[in-house]
Amino acid sequence: MVIPYLFDNFVESRSLHVLAIARKLKERRHVRLEKDMLERSDAVLSMHPLETHFRKHFGSIVDRKIRFLEHPLLSKKERLAGPANATVRMVYTGALIRNIHEPSYVMDLIDTLDLGMPFEVDFYVMGNGASQVKSKTTLFGVHVRNCGRVSKQEADVAVAQSTVLLNIGEIEGRQISSKVFEYMAAGKPIIHFAHSQDDAVARILDRYPLALCLLQKQHLMDENREQFKRFVIANAGKSMDFEDVAEIFPEALPETTARAFVDAITRRRDGIVTMATTFRV
Repeated sequence: MVIPYLFDNFVESRSLHVLAIARKLKERRHVRLEKDMLERSDAVLSMHPLETHFRKHFGSIVDRKIRFLEHPLLSKKERLAGPANATVRMVYTGALIRNIHEPSYVMDLIDTLDLGMPFEVDFYVMGNGASQVKSKTTLFGVHVRNCGRVSKQEADVAVAQSTVLLNIGEIEGRQISSKVFEYMAAGKPIIHFAHSQDDAVARILDRYPLALCLLQKQHLMDENREQFKRFVIANAGKSMDFEDVAEIFPEALPETTARAFVDAITRRRDGIVTMATTFRV
């Protein structure tokens, strides 16, 4: 049996195609490749944001072959003590890529932020945009640290010890960062910076009670700074129980993906070819 598991948009991926013209020139060839993949597969599991693309190009085969899920990363995390002395610690983990995940807007906001309490921001980062984050202390006493590339274990500890988590959306707003589910599994408040109103991560975080989504527009800088400040002050020290998060996002539980594979195998074995397009526990 062949059951592909699709996480990212292959045809329109900006990380695979540096130039937009390259994506356009290769689009038909890549769509044909996807069609061949669908025809040869017994079933397909895919992330929800890809549904629009597949329905646009493949129509009824979507209902027969594909199940849409979320990243299976919502697993219970260890809760660790945060910084002492009422210090608010914000943590970002992941890649920073030029022209895809740019930190410049966030850094400008932090440079002019007066939170009125001890505040530190730690970046655990890699990628060709990581050098844009400079370790420093801002005019208003915010301590910014570029901790560089670290092991997954060290990043997980930083998330567990944080007060607030930071996420920076990619420029087109189509890709759901897998780490957002790890962030939610930690139960911490999350501030997400999006580039577009239709940002895919913002749609996910709309369902998470401890989230603030801000649009990276220069004319909104003052308003965003105030919202950022109010959110941090109001939510510092708050957290959600894992069980409550799991109830909101059951499709992101690892066991949901496992059950989807078992169901696909059982359906093929029993000769049932129609696939549900959504799956819930």
